[in-house]
Amino acid sequence: MNDTKQFLGTWQVTKKEKKNAQNQWQDSTKSCDLDDREEYQNMGKWYFDPGEMRCQPTDVLTTGTWDYDANEKRLVFGNGQSNTAEAIVQTITSDKMVLILNTGTAGDSTRISYKRP
Repeated sequence: MNDTKQFLGTWQVTKKEKKNAQNQWQDSTKSCDLDDREEYQNMGKWYFDPGEMRCQPTDVLTTGTWDYDANEKRLVFGNGQSNTAEAIVQTITSDKMVLILNTGTAGDSTRISYKRP
């Protein structure tokens, strides 16, 4: 998991999970999540497309940057301002990716699974 090339291309959401009170992953996927796509391009460009079914009115096409820290298996996202987000790469293969995002609220985490469209 040391090569940034494995991230390049488009990834589509297949599942979203949140930790429950017993610290176990629980499916939280909404139908509007399943058409969400992310694209990772060369030179650190990143795009989020919420698809046709928007979960929130604020879900819009978003562009930013991405970088991969192989030592910590961590993706770092930026939006050109001071806002950044981080995700731990749990799994990545040629056709599957699983990221764990800390939402910043009392240790809440979201696990997102992706496939190649």
